[in-house]
Amino acid sequence: MDLRKNLHAHYVICNWNESGDTIVRELHSAVIGDDRPILVVTDHPEDVPAGEPLDGPDPYRNVFVVPGDPSNDRILDRANVTDAETAIVLADTRDGEYADARSVLIALAVEAVNPAIHTIVQLRNARNRIHLEHTSVDEMVCVDELAEKLVAQAAITHGLTEFYTRLLTATEDTNEIYLVPV
Repeated sequence: MDLRKNLHAHYVICNWNESGDTIVRELHSAVIGDDRPILVVTDHPEDVPAGEPLDGPDPYRNVFVVPGDPSNDRILDRANVTDAETAIVLADTRDGEYADARSVLIALAVEAVNPAIHTIVQLRNARNRIHLEHTSVDEMVCVDELAEKLVAQAAITHGLTEFYTRLLTATEDTNEIYLVPV
């Protein structure tokens, strides 16, 4: 069965790191109620867990792994990036100081295949933001920059980290932010 025939407006995660599991769990959270397929494109498919639900639905339902280099057009074609809605490029920590450079390369490949896709790139170092500013990438999340700013603001406003954690976590006990047309 060719999975690509049934894919439309799906998520594509390029690379896999310690953030991947949380992202999958948030995207497939029962509270969110979005069961869209997630395709993980990675050179290291063995790193993607199978998912074992302890209680409730399996967050790894509709998660498929496409083994291969996420900067390769043929591999991106296997993940049907052309029809995907969102691409998330995770920094591969195995690349060390070159993780962000590889993420930039992958983001450029994704945008070349589908210029309309909403691309989010995880950067390890905020200094590398400049390399993506002149591309079509939609969002950049600089891990170190967010952490530094959150720690500084938590020192000023005690309890702020709990507020943001609850705001950014999709459960029945938390609040979320949604954009709705007016």
